Amino acid sequence: MLTAVWGIGNQVWIAFLALIPIPFVGIAMMLVLGAKGNQWAWQNKKWDSIDQFRRSQRTWMFWGILSLIAPIVLIIGIILIIVGLLGYYGYIKL
Repeated sequence: MLTAVWGIGNQVWIAFLALIPIPFVGIAMMLVLGAKGNQWAWQNKKWDSIDQFRRSQRTWMFWGILSLIAPIVLIIGIILIIVGLLGYYGYIKL
């Protein structure tokens, strides 16, 4: 989800290809980065230790998953609030 931002943070500039609006190019780059991204991130940036690198990548993974889940939860919450308000005011029967 955060391919371009992750690319900047890890100095993997090829990640910007994921932003190309041609069908399948973005998806292909996400798959390539999933397979080779950590290797490129390790090579392109100076890390103090393997533990620091792993912590950094886990943090990126956490925020990537959160950026996928948060909008879904937000939309479901808004829908539930709207349905609840419509039911409360008698516009729909719950």
